[in-house]
Amino acid sequence: MPVVQSFMETYCGRTFERQAAITEYHSTALGQARVLLRCPPIDSIATIHDDPERVYGASTLVAATEYVTTNQDAGIVTFTRALSSGIHNLKVVYAGGYAAGDEVLQLLEHAAIELTWLAR
Repeated sequence: MPVVQSFMETYCGRTFERQAAITEYHSTALGQARVLLRCPPIDSIATIHDDPERVYGASTLVAATEYVTTNQDAGIVTFTRALSSGIHNLKVVYAGGYAAGDEVLQLLEHAAIELTWLAR
């Protein structure tokens, strides 16, 4: 149901259906080594930039050997090096979300309908 899905996406602050290119900006603290992406499950990560100046040029590209998706279903990315400190210094471009018709999407729709019914 598109109305229920729209409600859930607004309420949760994310989309649920799979997207090929999601861009997120994260603020990190000096020495932080993990980031939680907003639209799991994670299919793949295209690029990650760590740039306190927020230019995100080639020199700030994080090598694929410097991070691993430690939990694809939860969207956790762990870095093998400390990240810079800054506001929106980390730019992550990735593919993620649930396939259309996935059981999780159906369960979310049913849960939203039940919550709406109970709240009356």
